[in-house]
Amino acid sequence: MRLLIAVAALLAVTLTVRGAMKRQPEEPENMPEQTTEAERPAEEPGKIAFYEIPEEYAENGGELPTDVQEYISDICREYGIETDVVFAIIEESSGYRPDAESGAAYGYMQVIPQMHTERIDRLGIRGILNPYGNIAVGVDYLAELLRKYDGCYRMALTAYRWGASGAEQDYFSKGQSTSGYAESVLNRADRIREEVQK
Repeated sequence: MRLLIAVAALLAVTLTVRGAMKRQPEEPENMPEQTTEAERPAEEPGKIAFYEIPEEYAENGGELPTDVQEYISDICREYGIETDVVFAIIEESSGYRPDAESGAAYGYMQVIPQMHTERIDRLGIRGILNPYGNIAVGVDYLAELLRKYDGCYRMALTAYRWGASGAEQDYFSKGQSTSGYAESVLNRADRIREEVQK
């Protein structure tokens, strides 16, 4: 009888551990470290509800599964980044296609691996086309830019798209603190926020 109870208890623990492991994404192996309160924007971003991507993107191979959305929400909360802005970057940059390629840029957040070698190593990313790894690199980079530009999303997004030196040369040095890309992303983020809150 004791043996039967011990076996049942062992089986329950095994199933619980397997269930928890199954819910974890494959990438990244090491989750990015949480930023300090001083590095966070003034407003704490909220968790976004499930978002259904626009039909035109779905028809062209776009997808944003629930588990990926949950991962985005969790990592954005860790970094203190607005979730709808990351959704909007994905919409603007890749049309929700995890396999999107444009020149040297790949995946949901159009990450350029050559620009982020150290970041990829630090985060333990094995494949930049893995949605979780791609998002981890993109969000980590965006968080770095937000710190650099004192939480200004317009400047951070401009640098995200053009690189910090390109943004400085083509925009900031000319007195412009934003770009067409940044404005488009922020407009999309507003729309996404409104749709999710309906």
